[in-house]
Amino acid sequence: MTNINYTVEGNGKTIVLIHGLSDTLNYWDKLVIKLKDKYRIIRYDLRGHGKSSLGHDDISIDTYTNDLYEILDKENINRISIVGFSLGSSIGLNFTIKYPEKVSSLILLSTIDHLTPHQKILFTNLRNALNNSFADYFDMILPMIYCPKYIEDNKDEFEIIKEYASDVVDCNAFIKAIDAIISLDLNDKVQKISTPTLMLAGKYDEICPLDMQQQIHNNINKSELIVFENLKHNLLVEDNTKKILMILEKFLKKQVID
Repeated sequence: MTNINYTVEGNGKTIVLIHGLSDTLNYWDKLVIKLKDKYRIIRYDLRGHGKSSLGHDDISIDTYTNDLYEILDKENINRISIVGFSLGSSIGLNFTIKYPEKVSSLILLSTIDHLTPHQKILFTNLRNALNNSFADYFDMILPMIYCPKYIEDNKDEFEIIKEYASDVVDCNAFIKAIDAIISLDLNDKVQKISTPTLMLAGKYDEICPLDMQQQIHNNINKSELIVFENLKHNLLVEDNTKKILMILEKFLKKQVID
């Protein structure tokens, strides 16, 4: 049996926060501090991440989607807004496609719905790095996530994170997550989404290229896309976190979350 670690904080309409590959629910800390005053916030560790067990199931986007469904069923929640980052945004897309009646609004940070041949090579290289060590993976993915100046300004902190994570993470779980990403194929399904959708993208994202995110935006009828200059994959950096919080709250106020 797979144990999925999740937290419920605050009161009000429900927002579910879904983190990305090799992150944990703590990725959302800075947003939750503000959002929990107005909303009920559910965030969870994807299976094999953080304090969630990996289990013995085959891992796919559907697997992660089913985990979210079970959390909502356990908490007796029928209607949510989803905020997803990277892998979490793909899970958000898939959940909305499968259960449109449950999703009032969809907010996607750094989104992919399938992989191009170039991206498959990128993720295969990340997978191979994980087979060597988490440190190799960390060193490879870091410059894809952040711009050079941000890495240089925070290099001591990144070294601490790498050293700590190397001792505690389950590389096998991350490998299975990458396999799920490589198999991702929602390209022909996102057109089914009629849920109000907000997409946030970094102009220089190497993992989820901007042109792909623009195409997803074009394929979703009720969507808007905001592009952040001078950012790559991770958008929740420095003062930009405050900007994103304001954008999220403005968007959520426009939606009816039952």
